[in-house]
Amino acid sequence: MSSRLLQGKNPLKSPSEGQNNKLRAFGNNIPLMPLSVSIFGTFFRSHLQSSRFERDLRRSKLPFTREEYFSYTAFLSIIVAIVALGIGIITALSYARFSFLILSVSSFAVILFIALALEIPSAKVSARKKDIDAKLPTSIAYMSAMASANISIDTIFYDLGNSPEYGEISSDARAVSASSRLFGKDIITAIKEAAKSSPSVRFSEFLLGIVTTLTSGGDLKEYFRGKVKQYSSELNNDVKRNNESLGIMAESYVTVGVAFPLVLLIIVGVIAALSPSAPGPLIAVLYVAVIIIIPVISAVFAMFIRSTLREVDL
Repeated sequence: MSSRLLQGKNPLKSPSEGQNNKLRAFGNNIPLMPLSVSIFGTFFRSHLQSSRFERDLRRSKLPFTREEYFSYTAFLSIIVAIVALGIGIITALSYARFSFLILSVSSFAVILFIALALEIPSAKVSARKKDIDAKLPTSIAYMSAMASANISIDTIFYDLGNSPEYGEISSDARAVSASSRLFGKDIITAIKEAAKSSPSVRFSEFLLGIVTTLTSGGDLKEYFRGKVKQYSSELNNDVKRNNESLGIMAESYVTVGVAFPLVLLIIVGVIAALSPSAPGPLIAVLYVAVIIIIPVISAVFAMFIRSTLREVDL
């Protein structure tokens, strides 16, 4: 057995090697990913270093390496720029009076695409953090119930990882279980790695508390019971705070999303009716307000409300 291990025939790979192979396999299945990496990969690998972006990619669990993500974003940005500017130039030739506005909108669309693409990992990290914090009290209660039945900690993480109702906590639990069961790491090291890569400070502290309890010979059952009480109390406070936030947001929507567009439409309509010149530009403002401004305001408030509701899990 030992001779075969020394000869490199161990079927188990290291976690980092297995993860890199998984990322490469996933990246090769994405359209244009191999082409974009072959064009831009060397440049981003040698000239662009971003520890913050790498940390966000790791915490977001997006299946890309840093150079893959930057290369793919650069390649798609070039395609979007060609399409957007091409459409803008064709439209500007047809409407010469608005050529500057049309080209400005096309350029802004390209810049917006790049900015949104680079913010996806950070947004994913934020979404994972909210989901973990929302489901943390119920998941700890589940772990406490299993610990009370004298179930080992590695089995607790394995069962938690197979419970999709706990969202991103299940994903982190599967990573802990895979590091322990598949890659041969001891459970304490696996939990430490999960705590280090978790986007939630509360969940990271909880995992480090498990490590401290196990290494110091403490009672894991009592630790879980104490955390259940702590996070249940915090959940009640979070619910109250969310209710207050929703009330403020509703009042803000009435002011910004309802009253402001109505006042704007009335003012512009009156000015257009009393204007001695052609009201064409003012009519265009009305169209923009009805077609763009009002839907955008409503969509932004809807996203804020949805985000606020996801901060707690009842």
